[in-house]
Amino acid sequence: MNLITKSMLIKGVAKKWRAQYPKGRAQDKDAIYNKLCRLPESATESDIAKVIGNSSWTSNKCDECKQESDVVIMLGDEPDYESNTASICPQCLSKAMSLVNSGKA
Repeated sequence: MNLITKSMLIKGVAKKWRAQYPKGRAQDKDAIYNKLCRLPESATESDIAKVIGNSSWTSNKCDECKQESDVVIMLGDEPDYESNTASICPQCLSKAMSLVNSGKA
């Protein structure tokens, strides 16, 4: 179980980009990495999307309600090709606990 926040995603995007696209494999990917590294500490989702071209690298979507959330709890396996992982927002976690507490789960 892990806490994932938008700010964590934003701060870690350059490192994750480099892991996904190792240095020297493609000039365009290297250029994007360099731009990500030059972003200020106060960079926003929008800033990152402008560099990358989309917002997928900072998406923090709840797997239950399908809404973007500033915070989700990742349950299950570490995300991988065949992992059993769910990211759940605080509102959906609260609804789940209500079901548990009511005995109707």
